[in-house]
Amino acid sequence: MVKKILMISFIMILSGCSIQHDSVKEKETQLLQLNQKDVERLEFKQTNKMDTVLESSVEIPQYSDECYFQPLMINNSGIIAGKTYYQKGEEARQVYEKSLVILNTSDYVYTEIVQLDDEKNEDLLNVENDLNGGLMAVSDDSVLYYTSAPMKETKKTVVTYYVFDIKESTTIKIHEEKIHNADLVIPGGIISDDAIYYVGATAMNNGIYQYDMKDHKETKIVDGTMSRYLCKVDDELYYVYGEPEKSIVGLDVYSLKTKKIDHLIKENHSKSNMIISKILVEGSDLFIICDLSANDSIIYQMSTKTKEIVPLFKTSYVSSVSMFHGMLTWASGSTIPQRARLQQYIYDYKNKEDYFFDGGFLIGSESGICWQKYLVPEKDIGKGQSFMPENSALLYKPYS
Repeated sequence: MVKKILMISFIMILSGCSIQHDSVKEKETQLLQLNQKDVERLEFKQTNKMDTVLESSVEIPQYSDECYFQPLMINNSGIIAGKTYYQKGEEARQVYEKSLVILNTSDYVYTEIVQLDDEKNEDLLNVENDLNGGLMAVSDDSVLYYTSAPMKETKKTVVTYYVFDIKESTTIKIHEEKIHNADLVIPGGIISDDAIYYVGATAMNNGIYQYDMKDHKETKIVDGTMSRYLCKVDDELYYVYGEPEKSIVGLDVYSLKTKKIDHLIKENHSKSNMIISKILVEGSDLFIICDLSANDSIIYQMSTKTKEIVPLFKTSYVSSVSMFHGMLTWASGSTIPQRARLQQYIYDYKNKEDYFFDGGFLIGSESGICWQKYLVPEKDIGKGQSFMPENSALLYKPYS
């Protein structure tokens, strides 16, 4: 049932419009096939302990006595970006967003990017689905984020994208949309050199935009209905798109040099029972995460140079997939007795080794690993309270 709901949600995000490429040329190439047959299921042996990798981790100081910090992203310079929350009502234990912040692991100093607390910022009111602000990407120099605020006496929401300069602590606005509340989706983007690439915040023909940081100019480079996941390798931009009226979810690559589009994959999910849910990149390899209707997922590896694609493994349905330092990590059903939350799985795909981790949250980059250590039995922690300081500690393990 959970799987069916997730498939429907993804289709809804890609609803409303067929793919269009009015401003670019499409190049017809032989489509790549996502083989589902005889894909080896990954069996976790759990002989390697992540505790060994995480030895000598440093505990991250608490944000404040009133607020706690939840990490979401980490860049290759050791900057951790996330949200802060505060609790209102001791008995109700209600938790509210306060701000987007970054933490520099060189001195463990927090810097607030933007305040989301509706009691202190009249322009940022709480909206449904917790879409009053979020992170989209973080690089060594910048943070890409969005805010959303409902317009008074209308059913529309103003969604605005910003770029925060980490060194200068300055912010510029790069994109704004007025969207009907029912069409609002969580946007995504990437930061690359002197340009920012991102998708729109509406489910109806959101498209892909480029913002030139030198000229401060925004250009819509691809039309169509896109998922929020983008990857860039050299001068190529990879993205997942949908043609809902044809039950198609596919993968394209857009050349930033020639302005041409290559169709790489087209999957009819009504026939294959497969949906491309996310793409990741490490080096020159693209990793394609596909969800199956039978509560399974398959992860494929594709060389962006040769366009050769091979299945890595099949496993139980995965969520919150990320990659760092040759490691694939994701959340899935727990194998730990009496655990209520999803378990974090860690797999070294190059050496084909898995690592057992009984903590909570874990993210990483080329700089190090940020992770969550439970201080009390996980089963005793209430919903939405796992990052509270009495329940867990945050630690950082730098790569030497």
